[in-house]
Amino acid sequence: IYAGKADIHYFFCGLGYDLLRERGQIGYIVSRYFTEAHYARGLRDAISNRADIHEIVDLGNNQVFPGVDTLTVILRLANGRPVDETTITYLLDELDSDAQKIQQTMEKIVSGETTDFGGRYTLDESSFGEDRWGILPKSLLDVKQTIQGAGTPLGENYRTGQGLMTGLNEAFTVSSEEIEEWDIEDE
Repeated sequence: IYAGKADIHYFFCGLGYDLLRERGQIGYIVSRYFTEAHYARGLRDAISNRADIHEIVDLGNNQVFPGVDTLTVILRLANGRPVDETTITYLLDELDSDAQKIQQTMEKIVSGETTDFGGRYTLDESSFGEDRWGILPKSLLDVKQTIQGAGTPLGENYRTGQGLMTGLNEAFTVSSEEIEEWDIEDE
């Protein structure tokens, strides 16, 4: 579960599952960061290989705990209760972290009503693994799958990561003398 910059909640999720008895279920509300983070590969791998992933509720960019600046997901996992499909529920950002709007939208989604602020669909449980989970609204997921099916992923040919880091900000400034000397045009 641990890799590089692992968050303590990775261990919390792992321990919770380790304590889960056969045919038991557990639910977490945790930072959604692990669904995409490079350093959470081990946690995603552990969850996808050891647990039965029944449901993921992605609360999007809505802050559900007043005064806490953490974006969250709710996971419902089980031990020894396999499923073929994982239910994905998502909220859109337009809810502006309004608790009443979030609750009303979740109630509509759960009851099967349509709403412009979120939705629900299922994915094969086998689609979850150590790679980034990329939980998206269904319409964006369909577009992503179409693009992925049409070519070679950029990451197979190029390594991406953090851009140039330097503590020497002066390296990116040009003096008036240098502008004149190198005949640099004004903007």
